[in-house]
Parts: sequence; structure tokens; C-alpha cells
Amino acid sequence: MENASKALIIAGAILLAILLISIGIMVFNAATAPVDQGADIATGQTATMFNSPWEAFGRRNQNATQVRQLMNQVNSHNRQNANNMVLLQGTGIGPTNPPVQGQFTFNPPNAGAMFGVTFTHHDNGFINNIIIGAPQ
Repeated sequence: MENASKALIIAGAILLAILLISIGIMVFNAATAPVDQGADIATGQTATMFNSPWEAFGRRNQNATQVRQLMNQVNSHNRQNANNMVLLQGTGIGPTNPPVQGQFTFNPPNAGAMFGVTFTHHDNGFINNIIIGAPQ
């Protein structure tokens, strides 16, 4: 009889320990969830700030002067951010002479042409490619 009561006490202690460990894990997960959400929000805000200089060009058709201004912004960005370059391609876009990685030239097919500007994004939301094409 004594052994059975000791076994029940040990079993109860083990169940209590498991319960306390489970509660500790739940509290830890609840405490780290807001940190993860904050990191996701910060990444989204960073992507918005990164994309904002170029997104204005995609809202309406652009003339050759405006596309050249966009190209200059991309070239400037790429000179300062060799690890996070934005590519530029499409109508009238070509490499510099001599070719420099991340640097582009723009030679429109005619002076009065209008161009559409579209973007592709990385999975993280950052623009990685700007495409100059036909008016939208």
C-alpha cells in the first residue's frame, strides 16, 4: 500500500512538471509573437521606403525626359548599393559604353514617344526590375 501511494505521488509530480513546462512554452511563444510581427511590419515599411522613388514613375505614362530621370535615379542607386541593384530594361535601355554593371543608358526611338513603366518585385517586396515599354 505504501508503494502504491508513493507511485501516485510521483506520477502526480510528473504530471505537474509537464503542466508547468507547457505553460512556460505558451508564455514564451506569446511573448515572442509581437516581436515577429514587429519585424514583418518593419520589413514592409522598409520596402515601401525603398520602392517610393520609383513607384511614382509607374502611375502614368512617361515621356523620354522622365524616363531619363528614372534611369539617372537607378544609376545613382546602383552606384551606392552594389549589393542591392535595381535592373532597368526595355525600350531604348542599354548598357553604358564601356559597360559598367548596374549602369544604363536611354536612347528613345523618337523624341515624342511615351513609355509605360512597370515593376517586378523580390519576394520581400523590394523592386528588383524596372521595365520600360509601350504606353499603358
